[in-house]
Amino acid sequence: MRIVLNRCRKNQSVTDQQAEATTGCQLFWKVPNDFHTLAPSIDRGVPPARDGNSELARSFRGLATELKRWKPAGTGETPQEGRARPKSKLLERLIEVTTPSTLIP
Repeated sequence: MRIVLNRCRKNQSVTDQQAEATTGCQLFWKVPNDFHTLAPSIDRGVPPARDGNSELARSFRGLATELKRWKPAGTGETPQEGRARPKSKLLERLIEVTTPSTLIP
C-alpha cells in the first residue's frame, strides 16, 4: 500500500518523511493544492485534467501514467490484459489488488 497526498502544498508543515513514518506506508504521489483550477471543475462537472497546462492536470496525467505501470498482484499481466480474462471471485472482479512487488520495470 502506498500514499497519495491530496491538496499538497510546497511549503507544508508535514514533511514526506513524517507522513511515511506516521502511516507506515511509502509516499507514491503528491497532488498539488490548485483550488483555482479545481473549483470551476467542481461547479461545471468538467474534469480538471482537460486543462492541459495546469499543474493539477499535469499531476493527474503523471499519476495515471505511474498507475498504468502496476500489474495485478499474483499475475504477470498488466491491468488491461487482466480484464480480458474472467475473474473467479466477486471481490477480484470489483477491485484490482496491486503490490509494490508487481511494479512493471
